[in-house]
Amino acid sequence: APPPMRGARPPDVQSWARWVRRRAVIKIIPVEVPSSRVAVEEGKGCLRKTVNSVDLNRNWKVGYQPMSASERDASDEYPGPHPFSEPESRIVRDAATRFKPHGFANVHSGEWAIYVPWDHRSTFGADLPADTSVLLDRLNQHCECVVGAAGQVSGYLAYGTSMDYLYQELKVPYPLTIEVWGEGGEGKRPKKTGMLRGSGGSGGGRRRSLKELDNGGEANETVADVAVEQAMGNMTTRRAMALQSQSSGQGHARSLQFNRAADRCIRMFNPALETEYREVIANWVNAILLFTDHLVEVYNVEAPPAPDPALLTLSLRQTGASSFDSDMGAVMGGGVDVVQSP
Repeated sequence: APPPMRGARPPDVQSWARWVRRRAVIKIIPVEVPSSRVAVEEGKGCLRKTVNSVDLNRNWKVGYQPMSASERDASDEYPGPHPFSEPESRIVRDAATRFKPHGFANVHSGEWAIYVPWDHRSTFGADLPADTSVLLDRLNQHCECVVGAAGQVSGYLAYGTSMDYLYQELKVPYPLTIEVWGEGGEGKRPKKTGMLRGSGGSGGGRRRSLKELDNGGEANETVADVAVEQAMGNMTTRRAMALQSQSSGQGHARSLQFNRAADRCIRMFNPALETEYREVIANWVNAILLFTDHLVEVYNVEAPPAPDPALLTLSLRQTGASSFDSDMGAVMGGGVDVVQSP
């Protein structure tokens, strides 16, 4: 059992994490669209949408904007013929409706950001709790990125998103969209300049199109691009070997085969270097635990205060490669429900 803390700071991050997890239930849908994940692993690195060419995060009812069927293949953001036309969005909706969460985090990559509603309006959600800015400040310790109402600070409006639906229809008090990584520090900014409540300006600017890259619309490469491309090639080779090893016993080895455009898409959304990957994972494990800790505190579930931020950093970021996965397991293992998509 976790040691009694009674208001004292815990001695280490694992003890605090156990306390938090004993007082909250975290449900995770690790892969929203398994078929698309498989497609990417088979070489379709520029696939943003489902294999049915639908952007699931435009397929929700609140703010839904229809497109003509002719735009299905041309647009990265085709929302489907009607809200909840796709089984995957219905699965997430139904899971959230049954669970009735106090907090929600929709996880993406492509930039560094922490967003709150609205997505489809350029306003800050009027019914968000008064301490929303406090929460964003806490999470931003591990992001140092654009924070605030998505429609005000991201540089574009997004229609038919899960965050806006859970906020308006399910009345989730603390809905978030988290962008966990951006190429070249996209979205990064010093903590002191993070824009809360959408004070204007632009975050990521014009949304970069995977369709453009898939069609060969690639910017001029730098020396750094080439270095990252080589690192991605090495990572792809290691991943292909792992897939072959896992499947060889069943007699059907799979190998990753990415063309140049797909390689470019992959590295737009994924850190290429192992050290950067580990730091990203550590930062966001910290952030999710802090999010959970905030909810525990708001809803008066007895728990100790969070460790000093420096303790979190030392415990999770500066760990050896061989122990990294086990450290993550020690922090997050147990008390976490995984919702499987069919």
